[in-house]
Amino acid sequence: ADFYSFLHSVPKIYKKLLIKSYNKIDTSIVLLDKMKDEFKDFPEMNIEVVNNFYDKSLETDEIKKEQNSIHILYLSNIIKSKGIFELLEAIKEINKTYDNVFLHIAGGFVKDEFMNEKEVENKFNEEIKLIKNAEYHGKVFGEKKLNLLKESHIFVLPSYYSAEAFPISIIEAMRLGNAIITTNHNYLPYIINDKNGIVVKKRDTDSLLEGILYLIKDKSKLQKIQEHNIVYAKENFSEEKYLNKLKEIIIS
Repeated sequence: ADFYSFLHSVPKIYKKLLIKSYNKIDTSIVLLDKMKDEFKDFPEMNIEVVNNFYDKSLETDEIKKEQNSIHILYLSNIIKSKGIFELLEAIKEINKTYDNVFLHIAGGFVKDEFMNEKEVENKFNEEIKLIKNAEYHGKVFGEKKLNLLKESHIFVLPSYYSAEAFPISIIEAMRLGNAIITTNHNYLPYIINDKNGIVVKKRDTDSLLEGILYLIKDKSKLQKIQEHNIVYAKENFSEEKYLNKLKEIIIS
């Protein structure tokens, strides 16, 4: 997601080496049409777009959501710049009004430019104690991951992570019937529109809170987005479609 800025930030001799190397490439594959801009220094390069995909193991028609509660899911590395602490602050506010909103968090602790791994873990453990109806699941895989995605209503990724591109977790969440809340950061607004969910301001707890409350209060809107996302993911992000597109590029 940040190749262009990377290329123009490295030492001169390394930049020359990179340019010489990339000028030898016939075709590059990017995840979104907008990402073609990352390679604007190479006008002769053919650039193809192939979207990410969800794994076949997520193919199911058995998606039933609870009607009397709202389950919010954060499924990603637990990094400050992924917006985890803004999410926790927003949920604290929601706790003041709603007893039927449950927060599920899954992922491992990772460092970034703001906090090291231990700092993230310590702060997270302190903050989650202050939240009602919150559960940390650790790293999840297989059936446990599938069930978390199936049982949740809203998937939240309030990221401002510097290299955020096209998170597979968003695709997985859509396929299993979640509305998406993410931020106006890097390429995220090119993945999510108002049919898929809500794009909020990055590093802004109030904006995130407003987005979550909007979906909590309007159940019919939430359900409409959930139903749309299942169909949208099937049509655009299946493994079959991904492989067919790759074959088309390679063979041609």
